[in-house]
Amino acid sequence: MWRAFFASSLTLALVVAAATQTHAQLTTHIGEPFSDGFFASNGRGPGANCDTASSGVERLICDDPVLAQLDLTLSASYAAARATAVEEGSAALDKLSEAQEIWQTRRDQCDGADDLTDCIAQAYEDRIQLLQIAYQQIVPGGYPVQRIVDRFRDAPKPVMEAVRSISDCTLETVGSQTMTVYDLDLGYELWAVPCWSADYNNGAALVTVAYGDPKSVNAVMFERSPDDETAAHGSLAAPTVDIVTGQIYSFRKADEAGSCGEYLRYGWDGRETVRLLEKRVQTDCNGKWRDPNQYGLIYLAW
Repeated sequence: MWRAFFASSLTLALVVAAATQTHAQLTTHIGEPFSDGFFASNGRGPGANCDTASSGVERLICDDPVLAQLDLTLSASYAAARATAVEEGSAALDKLSEAQEIWQTRRDQCDGADDLTDCIAQAYEDRIQLLQIAYQQIVPGGYPVQRIVDRFRDAPKPVMEAVRSISDCTLETVGSQTMTVYDLDLGYELWAVPCWSADYNNGAALVTVAYGDPKSVNAVMFERSPDDETAAHGSLAAPTVDIVTGQIYSFRKADEAGSCGEYLRYGWDGRETVRLLEKRVQTDCNGKWRDPNQYGLIYLAW
């Protein structure tokens, strides 16, 4: 799925990357990782810093034009993310720097992989995608709620077929059938379809539909956190969609008051790619409302 995203966004990212080649030269010290953009320096492109490459991974990035371009693209995305983090304060900047160092370590673990080039490329593509979504460098865009559809039978048949194909959706248990339809700038509609009910919670699936082609339908799948080994899932509890920023929020209550439960925040590219950005959990239920943003932090993507 990340490959589909990357194919659609790489052209824009490369344009941005080309504009960064005049930035100050980056070093390979751990404080400013090689992966901030090994080649982004002095407008000279790949090879400018190759005399400092020490590992097999670094030398391959020097030698392979595709990997070199991915490095430049990452440099552009990281520079934009860093500018945002600087505005947010030192804590945000520290988190971004730490995450980048962790990513660099993971990328360097490709050394010894059966297909070293593919392993490195996947590491770069995944990191570029995450930075672009997390820091809203690519967002779906859209307009206020386009319309409300009150009954399942009034939805396009392929939409309901897509929802029924989602394993965690049980339409028979749903009370309200009210669906929200958003108009996206990318030539798609987004349908939010209620698809399950349980104690204290209601869940919904999100489905994209191409303009003028109701058969071109895709269910949006939601990434699990690293502590959860189950597969991506196709619905969320009480989802709230911010079309303009590409943020999707979910709050699953564990008691009626909402004093405990699970809070998830996702970033979305406007099509099928959704990345989990934040997960918070509160297990201590006291019967009094708590702000889910104050639940215990389990996972932060960047």
